[in-house]
Amino acid sequence: IKLEDSGDPNQNFIEASDKTYIFLVRLNEFIYLDGLKFMHCNTTARIKTGWPAVNISGNNCIIKNIDVSWCDFTGLGGRCDSLLVNNCVCNFNGDAGISFGGHNIVLEDNETNYNNYRNFKWDWHAGGMKNVRIYNSLIINHTSIGNNGCGIWFDLESSNINISNCKVFSNKGYGIFYEISDHAIIENNIVYDNAKYGIFIASSNNCGIYNNLVYQNFSGIAATVESGRPYILFNNTIEN
Repeated sequence: IKLEDSGDPNQNFIEASDKTYIFLVRLNEFIYLDGLKFMHCNTTARIKTGWPAVNISGNNCIIKNIDVSWCDFTGLGGRCDSLLVNNCVCNFNGDAGISFGGHNIVLEDNETNYNNYRNFKWDWHAGGMKNVRIYNSLIINHTSIGNNGCGIWFDLESSNINISNCKVFSNKGYGIFYEISDHAIIENNIVYDNAKYGIFIASSNNCGIYNNLVYQNFSGIAATVESGRPYILFNNTIEN
């Protein structure tokens, strides 16, 4: 063990995590989680791709007012149907703050800041939030700042997503990234000072981008256009 200040490890308190999960729910319903703080775990010791430290996989669940920080991979995530996540803080995690899949998920008034301190490849899976195969879901009033990766990212067959009233800035990847998915509304967001595109739509169908303020990014709004895959942009303000 080498300490940052070159001190003697024998004269310091050393903390090491050995738990795969901090909190795990599998195939349960009507779980209500409120007002708790979780820190540290070691999911990547079990699987190289990691798991969420607080892993909720069930139906009709509510998660409110929790803090999941300084975990080795993702802070909060799972696969759910009918889930509300409200007013949660998922900062300073090793790869990503939040990562969900499933149906009918509402992520409201949450923050995912300063994630991926372990420097995983940001274009693989890292940043504030990465959701995969998530459907009929709403992200509203989300804050994603200073992540070593994308701010808000949806990937791989996600559909019918609304990303609204979010603040996404100073991330090292794309601000808002919608990839290999379809039917998204991205509206009324403030997206600035991101190292890549502010909003990037990649290989996705039927997306509307409305009323966003996008400025001081590497580039404003970008889309990879394919035959039969329309995009609608309306009333956005873009400045670089």
